[in-house]
Amino acid sequence: MLHSKLGPKLVTIFLLVFAWNYAQAGDSPSEFSVEDYFQQLNYGTYSQFLERHNAFNLESQPVDTLKLNQDVYGAKTKSTKRAFLYSLILPGAGEFYAESKLKAAAFLGLEALFWVGYFNYDGKGDDKKTQYRALADSGWDANKYRDYLIGEFFEDLDDFYVVDGDTIWTSSAIGVYTIDSLRADTARYLSFRANDPIIYSLEESLRTASRSAPDFGFTHHSVGISQDEFYENIGKYDQFSYGWGGLESSPLPAIRALYLGWRNDANGFYDKAKWAVAASLANHVLSAIDAALTVKRFNRKQDRFSEASLRIRMVAELEGISPRAVLTLKFQ
Repeated sequence: MLHSKLGPKLVTIFLLVFAWNYAQAGDSPSEFSVEDYFQQLNYGTYSQFLERHNAFNLESQPVDTLKLNQDVYGAKTKSTKRAFLYSLILPGAGEFYAESKLKAAAFLGLEALFWVGYFNYDGKGDDKKTQYRALADSGWDANKYRDYLIGEFFEDLDDFYVVDGDTIWTSSAIGVYTIDSLRADTARYLSFRANDPIIYSLEESLRTASRSAPDFGFTHHSVGISQDEFYENIGKYDQFSYGWGGLESSPLPAIRALYLGWRNDANGFYDKAKWAVAASLANHVLSAIDAALTVKRFNRKQDRFSEASLRIRMVAELEGISPRAVLTLKFQ
């Protein structure tokens, strides 16, 4: 009972002694009032307090090295030119730079799709080209075509001439060699038929020959041309039909029709491959334009963020420089 009664009294005595010592502390007694307390919180005193304590250590720096009225925190913008260039090189890269990851994935996915399509169709075209060229190598007979060419037109062309070794083949040579006498001289005929310059000259001379039926009309060459042009010509033009075993009455035998079908298939695949490349180029350009616009929108968002914001600015005063909290409001 005694301890329970003395406890509160001892605490009270301890607090009174502590209060007395605190009041007596210092060089001299001082009075304290509520008015004095709020006076110490005025902005002028607080500014002086910051300057005295130098919380940001600004007074130690030369004034000319400080950027007055510069935002301590500012929104970061991005370059539209850089975004445009990034996506022009790799679609989607500019959008990724502009922090639009969804559109970046879309453009990059399209680019991958276009190139997969290109390699797929280009490969199919190569396979089909190998197939139709193998058919031409086995199905088109150059000797049959040349026999027809020589037999039908050798004696009819007055302006035809070529140099075959030491022999000049002209219309005057017909007195020496008619088509029958030429065929009778087997060695000479075979030499004549196998001579590419002679065949080229015959085809060139026939470019001005009559193209009315039953003639097929000679407009192209089978010799003296590129390999691609050769495989195009022998299937595309009726003048080469005899090499496929055709006649004037039937210039499109089954094997030639099959050849043309396979060649058209190959060209169809190549056309799709070209469209895939064209689509890829368009994707580059569209992605570049979109990336630039996306960056502009990104920058406008940063501007809108800064139009209503609380910032810390460095403000020059009579006694130095101190930070100020500034609320900035802008209206469009």
